[in-house]
Amino acid sequence: MMYVDSAAEEQVVSVRPRWRLLVWFLILIMGVILGRSFYLQIFEGHAYQLQAEENRVAAWPLAAPRGIIYDRSGVQLSANVASTDLILDPILLPAVEHEGPLFDNITQFIAISPDELRAAVDSAR
Repeated sequence: MMYVDSAAEEQVVSVRPRWRLLVWFLILIMGVILGRSFYLQIFEGHAYQLQAEENRVAAWPLAAPRGIIYDRSGVQLSANVASTDLILDPILLPAVEHEGPLFDNITQFIAISPDELRAAVDSAR
């Protein structure tokens, strides 16, 4: 015959309601988390997607530090020389029959004739 200690049995019985309370509390917390996740994905998802697309690429103009570079003895290693580059992308140029006025206007700012410019663009195409 086996004897059961009534005090130990009462202690086990008194712990069971605590476990049930803990389980219900965890179920409630998971329900809140899942409900909030559902709300954010289904009802607010489009707004967050647009915000993410806008934040994906950001252009920040950074001015490069310019100046004369000296070595540790104070000897000048470099100097500032202003320069401007003209880059023509043949894909972005107008049709061949409409590019004449563009080439005439561009050659006012550079030391090259319209025919030389047209030849350079034609060779790049």
